[in-house]
This record gives sequence, structure tokens and C-alpha cells, in this order.
Amino acid sequence: MTEQEKLMCEIMGNISQTKAPIVFKGALITKLILAEHGFETIERQTTDIDSNWIGDSPPMSVLVETISQSLGNLQDSFHAVAIREYVEKKISGS
Repeated sequence: MTEQEKLMCEIMGNISQTKAPIVFKGALITKLILAEHGFETIERQTTDIDSNWIGDSPPMSVLVETISQSLGNLQDSFHAVAIREYVEKKISGS
């Protein structure tokens, strides 16, 4: 696991501890699950944290603020930023 991936795991851990209604998904989670079962030589490096909001999606400003507040001691170095608005029921790539 790269240093960047370790940092992303720390960020996910901080967010999870706040009980924000977020479920993590994607390549980083898959890589963690595989590593837990002894498959540690996964070559694909991940560069982001994929997640879904559980329940009704709040306005983007609430989502960004919730994640920023969840960073804990990492708030001095990081903050959440919306790079695009989300669209309900949109499949990536369509």
C-alpha cells in the first residue's frame, strides 16, 4: 500500500468515526479487502476515495462541510472541496 493510500485510509477512518451517513466503495476498499485475505500484491494504485451518501442526498455544501468536519486532526492539512455537482441516478461514464 502506498503512502497516499495509507493517508486515504486514515481519512476514511476519521469520517467513519463521526457516523456521517457515508458508505465507501471502489478500488481502495477492494484493495483493502483483498489485502486482508492475503492478496497484497495488487498492482493497481488508487488515487481517490469513492463513496455514496446513505439516504437522501443533502445539498453539496452540507456534504462538503460534513466531510471537512470529519477530518479530525487532518483538518490542518486537508479540507473537502466539491469539484463537480453530483447528479442523482447518473451512472459514471454516461
